[in-house]
Amino acid sequence: MKYYDSADSLPIWNYWNITTKSNLSYLLKEGELSGFMPQREKQLIELSKAWEKITDEMNDVFIQDPDFVSALIEEKDYLYKIIDAAIDPNPLNKFKAKIAKESVTESPTFDYETSIAILEKYLGYGIDDRKMSVKRYYTHLRLMKSHNKPSVK
Repeated sequence: MKYYDSADSLPIWNYWNITTKSNLSYLLKEGELSGFMPQREKQLIELSKAWEKITDEMNDVFIQDPDFVSALIEEKDYLYKIIDAAIDPNPLNKFKAKIAKESVTESPTFDYETSIAILEKYLGYGIDDRKMSVKRYYTHLRLMKSHNKPSVK
């Protein structure tokens, strides 16, 4: 069994399928998961470790995006307000939680195929999403986003 163990080698197509289908078999380069349960469990543990390494590498990529960091801070603040209201349900905490819930905006659904098309248009050439690494994909997206922002002076 050969598998991807790095964000530098894992194709974005595989990454997208793992995140949307929660199926680590998309880490496999060659072979397949065993039908024999004890062996399959060992393989899944090995794939889980590889996936954890990949997600750590991707977090290093995501953290370079100021919008990602801002979104994490907003989510943290929201969760603190909800937790405070649950632990100490006084009128002020309840009010803060209510306002926080009302202010949460639904993110538009991410469309993978559209993101590929937009990136291809930006780069000026086609992308083979079964070959382009997930790290390169997100690096290109981050650069595209930063180049399209107006400068603040």
